[in-house]
Amino acid sequence: MEAKTHARVPTGIEGLDSLINGGLQQNKVYLISGEAGTGKTIFCLQYALAGILLGESAVYVSIDEKPAHLIEDAESLGWGLQKHIDEGKLAILDVTPYFTSVRLGKEKTIDAREVVADLTKKVRKIKARRLVIDPIAPDFQHGSDHTGAGIYPQPHLFH
Repeated sequence: MEAKTHARVPTGIEGLDSLINGGLQQNKVYLISGEAGTGKTIFCLQYALAGILLGESAVYVSIDEKPAHLIEDAESLGWGLQKHIDEGKLAILDVTPYFTSVRLGKEKTIDAREVVADLTKKVRKIKARRLVIDPIAPDFQHGSDHTGAGIYPQPHLFH
C-alpha cells in the first residue's frame, strides 16, 4: 500500500522543513509547546513571515504581548513586521484588553464571541491564510476562572 501524501506548509525555519517532509501538513492545527523562553513566539513569527514571503497573509493574535513589543522584538532579529502590516499582509490582533478584567479579578471570563468576531474581521480583511494565536491562555482555552498558575500557555498555528 502506497503512503498518502499531504500538502505541506513551509514553516520558514531553516532545517526544520526538510526534517518534516517539506513543512507542516496543510489544514491542521498545531500546538507549539514549551516553557517560557524556549522560542515558541519566535517559531510562530517565523511561520507567519514564511507565509507572507510565499504571498500569503497572516493574522497574529497576541494575548500576552503588546503588538509594539512583538514588532520591536522581530526588528531585533531583522524581521520587518511593520512593513508587512503597512502592506496589509500581516495583521496583529491585540487581545490583551479583553483579558484585563479577568487578570484584575473583576471578571471571571471574557466574552469569547467578541474576540472571535474581531478575529474574523481581521482574517477576512486581509484574506489571511495563516493564523497564530500566541498563547492560548488557560482562561481562554478552558473558559475557567483559574489564574493559570503552573500552566504554560501555548501558541497555536493554523493554516
